[in-house]
Amino acid sequence: MRNILVDRARKRLRQVEAAEAHPDAMDGVQSADDCNDSQLIQMDEALAKLGEHYPQCSEMVHLRFFVGLSNQEIAKVLSSSERTVKRKLAFAKAFLAKVLLKHSVGAMP
Repeated sequence: MRNILVDRARKRLRQVEAAEAHPDAMDGVQSADDCNDSQLIQMDEALAKLGEHYPQCSEMVHLRFFVGLSNQEIAKVLSSSERTVKRKLAFAKAFLAKVLLKHSVGAMP
């Protein structure tokens, strides 16, 4: 599902000439449905960086952001405790925010 959404977003962005990134571009985003195309691509890139270092956190974010599962559902899928899921998602959120902020600042002239 993630690849389908990201590929579709990339295709639409190629058709649109300009897509500007702002430092607060991901504020209020809770799921892939809340994103525009450039936000979705930024999130995919940030999630790939998270996955390089913390694959389990990346999987949890994928299940939350792209699939829409709750903490309890993620815990069942990954055979983990709900508390662990909550803790790792909080860490992942901070990691992704840092990566997205660097991306946004780097994109500004």
